[in-house]
Amino acid sequence: MADGNPAFSEQTRTVIGEIERENKGKYEFSISGIIEGSTKATQQQVKMVRDAVDAYFSDAKKSLVGEQARFETELQKADAEYRKMDEVIRNKAVTARVPYIKPTFVDADSQGQEEITIEGYSGAIDLLITKLVSVSNYVADTSGIYDKYTLGSWVFSGQKAYVLTITPPSSPIVAIERSQREIDAALDSLSSKK
Repeated sequence: MADGNPAFSEQTRTVIGEIERENKGKYEFSISGIIEGSTKATQQQVKMVRDAVDAYFSDAKKSLVGEQARFETELQKADAEYRKMDEVIRNKAVTARVPYIKPTFVDADSQGQEEITIEGYSGAIDLLITKLVSVSNYVADTSGIYDKYTLGSWVFSGQKAYVLTITPPSSPIVAIERSQREIDAALDSLSSKK
């Protein structure tokens, strides 16, 4: 954002182009120019752009109703897997007298960190957890939250840091929501400057 314009992901740039195409000829100004901050806009223009953006995302979400149900099921499975794994990891840490924490933030050196992504709990994963706890100074639950679901991730910090992550479910819904947040933030920024 060196030039004062928002930095959008490639996905969001594509969405902005789609919104521009859907509204071609409807306005005497460029929707993409206003969203991207390259066109000076009045409050009325920002409101019209926000209405066009809201309509686009509303339609996009309506078109993914079946996907929403599938994604919800996957999130429930991931959350259940997190709860099972977290209990195992917490119990093994307590037994080994290794501190188990839930930090606000972890700044791990990515060069000395090994990332392990798994589908879920199994006997082999239980053995891996036992080994990771035994070489750890502490265990940090660095899981993320999506909606009301927890997406499991733990850091086992020791001579070498290991990150154990349960594969999070993916969905085009996440990309749509990320683009909506980026565009909303840009429009909020324009509104606050007026």
